[in-house]
Amino acid sequence: MKRKWIIIISLISFISLSIWFYNIDLFKLEDDYIPNNHEMELIDYFNEIALKLEYFDNPERITKWRTAMHLFVYSESESYEQMKIIQNTIESMNNISSDGFKINITKDYKRANAFIYVCKKEMLKEIAPKFYKLF
Repeated sequence: MKRKWIIIISLISFISLSIWFYNIDLFKLEDDYIPNNHEMELIDYFNEIALKLEYFDNPERITKWRTAMHLFVYSESESYEQMKIIQNTIESMNNISSDGFKINITKDYKRANAFIYVCKKEMLKEIAPKFYKLF
C-alpha cells in the first residue's frame, strides 16, 4: 500500500513539474523571432559566400575558419579597381564578423592561408597548377 502511494505521488509530481516547465517557456522555440538588420546582413553574406557554387562543384560542406585568414592576392598587372572591390568586401566582412574572425591581406604568399588569383585562366596554369586542375 505504501508503495502505491509513492508511485501516485511520484506521478503527480512528475506531471506537475512537466506542466510547470511547459508553462515557463523554458523549452519552447520562438516561432515569431524576426532577425534584426545586422543578423539579416550576416545571413545574406553567409548565403552568398558559403552556399553559392563558384566553380560548379559542391563539396556539400561548409568550413568555418578558426583563425585569421591571411589572404594573398596574385595579380598579373596593376588592377586598382579589382583590388578596391576586394578590400571593400574584406572590410565589410570584418565589420560584421562577431566571433573574432578577421581577414588580412598579406604580401607574403608563404604566410598566406588563402589565395585570390586575378589573372587569365591560362596564367593560372603556370602559377598554380594544382589549383588549375581543380578549376
